[in-house]
Amino acid sequence: MRLFIAVGALALTACMKPTSTPKAAQTLSCDEDDIQTSAVGPIRITSGCGKKDVIVHDPTKDDWVSLRERAAFDLTCDMATLEIAEVGDTKFGVSGCGQTALYKFVPTSGFVREAKPHLEPEGAEAPAAAE
Repeated sequence: MRLFIAVGALALTACMKPTSTPKAAQTLSCDEDDIQTSAVGPIRITSGCGKKDVIVHDPTKDDWVSLRERAAFDLTCDMATLEIAEVGDTKFGVSGCGQTALYKFVPTSGFVREAKPHLEPEGAEAPAAAE
């Protein structure tokens, strides 16, 4: 009986852990055991092997969608060279190949690239322009 309870508790804990490591292992080129994942709503922020990715589950495709993959496509840049920074709860800055982009996660659309990147954290004032 104790073994049954222990196994049940372990299974419940495993189900509750935010996970998207198979996709993160692919996009970070990193072993699943070396990846840390934190959840903010539907967003999974993953890091490992010196890189970061933002992954969300797309229920229409029953698959995980990666910001790193999206930005590599948009910027025509190798995924491995991209740097991702959290700018707000749903905004992320991406830089690589001499370019920067700002993405916002929109639940109905996925990662949407904003037209003009402003990489200051939400609520921070932009520096004054030089005259």
